[in-house]
Amino acid sequence: MLEIQSLLNQVKAKIEESERIAQLKGENFNIFSILNMESAENKTHSAFLCELLNPAGTHAFGDVFLKLFIHALLKENTEHPILKNFVTQGAKVKAELSIGGIDKETKTGGRLDIIITDTAGRNIIIENKIYAPDQDIQIERYCNYQTRHSIVFYLTLNGDSPGEKSRGNKKVGNDFYLLSYKDDIKSWLSSCQKEATDSPIVRESIKQYNILIKKLTNQLTSGTMSQEIKEIIKLNLKGAQGVYDNYANVLVDIRTNFRNAINDQLSTILTSTSITFNSIHESNANLVVSTPAKHVSIYIESFNPKSEITGLCVGFLVNLDCIEENKKALLFNIFKKFSLTQDDWWFGRVSLDIDIANINHLSTLADDKYLMNKAKEIAQTVQKYINENEDLIEELTKLLS
Repeated sequence: MLEIQSLLNQVKAKIEESERIAQLKGENFNIFSILNMESAENKTHSAFLCELLNPAGTHAFGDVFLKLFIHALLKENTEHPILKNFVTQGAKVKAELSIGGIDKETKTGGRLDIIITDTAGRNIIIENKIYAPDQDIQIERYCNYQTRHSIVFYLTLNGDSPGEKSRGNKKVGNDFYLLSYKDDIKSWLSSCQKEATDSPIVRESIKQYNILIKKLTNQLTSGTMSQEIKEIIKLNLKGAQGVYDNYANVLVDIRTNFRNAINDQLSTILTSTSITFNSIHESNANLVVSTPAKHVSIYIESFNPKSEITGLCVGFLVNLDCIEENKKALLFNIFKKFSLTQDDWWFGRVSLDIDIANINHLSTLADDKYLMNKAKEIAQTVQKYINENEDLIEELTKLLS
């Protein structure tokens, strides 16, 4: 036990040293963090990336940043004709471009997070994921958009692949390609920062954003500190083994406590509503809030990092197998009337802006006071979600009664 405590104390000291250095360097003062915009995919990440990539952007660097981006992509995809022949000068960059209504039969339609189009009509399409879940056949639909003239990238914090429900029969490295903030975007931003050396406002804006990326991908520790921690572990292998053996269980405990706290808060707020949950070890570990409408519930999931759903979300889940065929079209129309989009059996699913697979988020949840406050915040968000959809629930109840 003493060896374990000694190991943890030494590692903690190194981490605190690294944090002090970050404070002295001013890395903790980050405009995106201050404005609570760290994980907003469209308002923060897609918007910032689009502005940098846009040759007509306010940065006034023309197509310099876009050229650096294409160059970075070509390192991994040297033979792809779209990238090899892409003309950066005069290229157009758009965010949230609609490509038509979602059609599950033809597997087309949706809204592209980022699309870069050159003067010859070649497209670079980027699906941008921070914590939001994949939509049904999402990547497959985007791969089917102007197939001959487009290349599709799936961008996540760590370069993860989309789930089968999103990619369908499309294959990584053939039909679409993976990008990560951790490596690809961070490296590109560093190149952009060097180009902007003589433009202090642009340079520092890029630097601030790159620091945010490092924070989201757990890379704020220095290489020197990492090596020092390795040396400490070598001298305390038994203690390290003890920590390793219990680490996963501690994470499960934090996630379980968090879910239980949300459940307690919801039970206090929604006194006349049934709330259930399944095993924390299930891939879709969740909380389920019942509604008066048969076969329609409000789900909060997933509390398991192995889920295909990235980040904690809330939304309506409908057991379509139990809905009479003559009522399904009417049900879909009700959700459409209230502007709740369908994603497989889900409708109106939205992110709760916390990811229980992210060590930074779990570290904050390890503090009991913070955990209780966050659970209360999420319970209030769910209550607001239910209140905003009262009319929808009423119509569904009448339909399915």
